[in-house]
Amino acid sequence: TTGSNLPAGSGVFNCTSSRTTKENFAAVDGEQLLATLRQVPVSTWNYTAEGAQARHIGPMAEDFHAAFGLGTNNTSIGVQDLAGIAIAAVKALDERTAEVDALRAQMLSLEERLAKLEQK
Repeated sequence: TTGSNLPAGSGVFNCTSSRTTKENFAAVDGEQLLATLRQVPVSTWNYTAEGAQARHIGPMAEDFHAAFGLGTNNTSIGVQDLAGIAIAAVKALDERTAEVDALRAQMLSLEERLAKLEQK
C-alpha cells in the first residue's frame, strides 16, 4: 500500500512508477535542469549512525529540495526524483553531444573545402 516494495529474495527496491498512478504531468526543460543541477553541491559523507568507514555520495536534501522543489519535505530525497533528475540530465547532455557532432562534421567539411580552394 506504500507504493514501494522489496520483493522477498530480491536486492532491488521497487517504487511504483506506472503512469496510471500519476497525474498533473509537465514537460521538463533539460537545459534549465542542467543549469539548476550545476548549482547543487554534491559531496561524500557518512551517516552519523554508520561511522566514518561507510562512505556515501550525493546532495543534501535541503539543497536538492531548494533547487528542484521535489518531494514531500526538505529532509529526504525520493529515489524516483534522483533517478528522474539523472535521466533528464543525461538526455539533455546527449542532445548537446548530437549538436556538437553535427557541428564537428560541418566544420570538417568546411575545412576540406577550404583546403581544396587553397590548393588552386
